[in-house]
Amino acid sequence: MNNCPQSCELNNPEHKKRVWEIDFARGLLILFVIFDHFMFDVSALGADFSSAFGQKLYIFSYEYYNAANYETLIGNLRELTRYSFVMLFVFISGISSRFSKNNLVRGLRLLSFSIIFSVCVEVISAIEPSVEPIRFNVIHVLALCTLMYAGLSALYERCSRPLFKNLFILFAGVFVIFAILSGYYFLDHPYDGAIIGGLFVTPVNKIEYIISPGDHLTLFPAAGFFLIGAFAGRKMYRDASTLFPSVNEKYLKPLTFVGRHSLFFYFGSQVLMFGTLYLLGVKAAVL
Repeated sequence: MNNCPQSCELNNPEHKKRVWEIDFARGLLILFVIFDHFMFDVSALGADFSSAFGQKLYIFSYEYYNAANYETLIGNLRELTRYSFVMLFVFISGISSRFSKNNLVRGLRLLSFSIIFSVCVEVISAIEPSVEPIRFNVIHVLALCTLMYAGLSALYERCSRPLFKNLFILFAGVFVIFAILSGYYFLDHPYDGAIIGGLFVTPVNKIEYIISPGDHLTLFPAAGFFLIGAFAGRKMYRDASTLFPSVNEKYLKPLTFVGRHSLFFYFGSQVLMFGTLYLLGVKAAVL
């Protein structure tokens, strides 16, 4: 039981000030994710848009998101940047684990949100068939990575001898290398086997469609980048304070605010964007 009064917690340097650069980077990346999801929503619903603006928006989203990816500048730009941005987001989430009071609770909370999110998309998919189910994407991967890290941290703390700790670090390093190399290998050579393998590495289309047709992200290489981020966070932020203390944060508040509440913006933006596009574009025929 913690007998430290609230004032004691407030005087703790870890609770005095958030590390703004983590929130800033996470906010910047979540805005990219929101834009990507907006394009997906428009491409899913835009065929029913009736106005000239709505049709132009639909064509733009199609060029961005669908088969025309390989024929247009913006489509190729998405193909080049999306995966790197997602892995960077996973890496930063790994760094963020340094500042979590309890990564087990954090992981379980993320897992709960991911399940609720998947159920909501399933319901929407039943109403609007053009929206495909999302059963295993970045939020599910982050939940499992956080739980994995919580478990590994607990095991590491149980290592009583330096030899055991060194062997554990060696094992973790080998796992990180394996996760990254295998993850990128199967990006170019899609896996075609048991369905469960499609949770770990990029599968062929028929397996991906069974697992998560709307959006899919595999555990590898993401788990490797998450653990690298977690290790970097422990080394770079030993005292849990910013690496850039001279920066005036007030000019960055819009992005750091988004970063602090990234989970809310991830879910909330999806509901708001899809609901608005569906009501205005499909039902009211305004778009």
